[in-house]
Amino acid sequence: MPNSSKCDVSVVIPCFNAERYLAEAINSVLGQTELPAEIIVVDDKSSDRSVEVARTFGDSVRVIESSMNSGRPGVPKDIGLDATRSEFVAFLDADDVWVPRKLELQMPEFRVPEVGLVYGRAQTFKTGHPPHGTPWPPALPAGNVAVEFHFACCAPNSPVIARRRALVDAGGFTRDREILGEDYELWLKVAFAWQVAAKPEVLMLYREHTGQMTSQRMDQARGHVQVESRYAAAFRAATGMSEDERRRRAIDRLLGHINVAFYNERNLTLARQLLDLLNETFPDLDAPTRRLARRLYAKTFLPPALFRLRDEVSQ
Repeated sequence: MPNSSKCDVSVVIPCFNAERYLAEAINSVLGQTELPAEIIVVDDKSSDRSVEVARTFGDSVRVIESSMNSGRPGVPKDIGLDATRSEFVAFLDADDVWVPRKLELQMPEFRVPEVGLVYGRAQTFKTGHPPHGTPWPPALPAGNVAVEFHFACCAPNSPVIARRRALVDAGGFTRDREILGEDYELWLKVAFAWQVAAKPEVLMLYREHTGQMTSQRMDQARGHVQVESRYAAAFRAATGMSEDERRRRAIDRLLGHINVAFYNERNLTLARQLLDLLNETFPDLDAPTRRLARRLYAKTFLPPALFRLRDEVSQ
């Protein structure tokens, strides 16, 4: 049963057309062994009954309704951040759920005053089914993690708790750009100035929707590249890494994603889109890297003839 005591955490739940899942998300917060001080649902002008669902929880949930749909995932999160009253802030996407001990496990890490953000692992689930697959991220860098966070989006949105001051000082979530990387961008900026702590436990469950994975992962990859480029100078200043080394590691990161898509996941569509992104981002790739990319392109689970056929059809 949840503890009657409350910790000084504001929980922000951004919401858009999440009527089917919102109550489950809110109940996962109300079912914590340590309750938060407040829950804020920020509705981004849903066209379904999301607002009505949130209001069924009465005084347990504060509802903020946007006057128009922003079309940008960072906007409702930033509106919620502005409205928070607690020293610490946590986020939960409206279709995901927390495990019951999430706050209990994370909050002790903030006893170290230099820690500005605490994160942990997530696991995928489908509605009506138990969690499945390997918890992620596999690595949990902690301490001064500017390098690790620059090259990998280590901290998903819903497992994070942060000091409000750290988020505000970093500028909050972006509202003026349409990217699927607003979480990664803010966590990276926090990592430039604060220490980061990590918990090995699964802290949240990520709901898998049919048909979402390839398109969403490609959007995330593009968002990552945009943020990586935007903060290259700040990254070099914070870490002392040369631009040549930063660039090499960014290329290696994309090559790694391409390799996984080809060989581990058998996702030809995603792999080819990632190769296109690699070539768009680094049009002046050196010859050895171009050869490696071509080999990855050719050594797939499908015969080369199908590549030629697909190219002919798409032209």
